[in-house]
Amino acid sequence: MNHEKTIKRIQELVPSTVQTAPHLFKGNNLRCSHCGATVQQDFDGIECTEILGKPITIAVVLLAIDINSTDSRWKIIVGCNFMRIQFGESYALWNLSKDNFNDQSEETKTFIGELITNNI
Repeated sequence: MNHEKTIKRIQELVPSTVQTAPHLFKGNNLRCSHCGATVQQDFDGIECTEILGKPITIAVVLLAIDINSTDSRWKIIVGCNFMRIQFGESYALWNLSKDNFNDQSEETKTFIGELITNNI
């Protein structure tokens, strides 16, 4: 699975990971001075919403798995610098010293994507 799709699915399951910041276009300024969005014509008061993603930490991932899961066979095992996320015989290791989804191994990101999209 594409890791951007995994992040989007996590954000759908745990909406607190997404924060929006509205901006307004004024007069003939066709580009938002804050986020750079553009419009095709001159409008007053058009709202532009910027999505500000928050880091996807292990706490967010576990919450997303729990919300999405229809099967209680998944478990976690905590070590010194890692957390083992396991389902059946399959597992992935989350590096706790780099507690951000984007900083995890490709195998871990793929495993989490499969857990979240396959409705375990």
